[in-house]
Amino acid sequence: MKHFLMLASMLAVCSAISTAAWSQDRPAAEYVSSKVIKEKGVKLEIPGRGNVTLREVAPKDDPKLECMVHLPSVAKTISGMGRVNAAFTIRIKVHASGNGTLYCEGQGSGCKITIETDEGFKAAL
Repeated sequence: MKHFLMLASMLAVCSAISTAAWSQDRPAAEYVSSKVIKEKGVKLEIPGRGNVTLREVAPKDDPKLECMVHLPSVAKTISGMGRVNAAFTIRIKVHASGNGTLYCEGQGSGCKITIETDEGFKAAL
């Protein structure tokens, strides 16, 4: 039992160290806080289609939670969509770093983002 507890604590420390190192390697320019999105909206260019504005973010379907949104993940998700309406939602993955910060990035469904298309946006590919 003593060996099991020692092994479990060693694994927890290794996990925390690797998660903290991973979160420090993120380029800050690729992320924007959900607070900024909610307060001001964030414009994002979708290559070949035009501009959109991110309006709302709800990590884990809770709009009160704060998170960091990975803009390339949002752009990739929208680029892969066929037809979109003037206002629509997407979902991307949400996960927590070792320091408790939530990140919305990559393919998944845990983070809901509400988006509006700007004038001239190509609604269909």
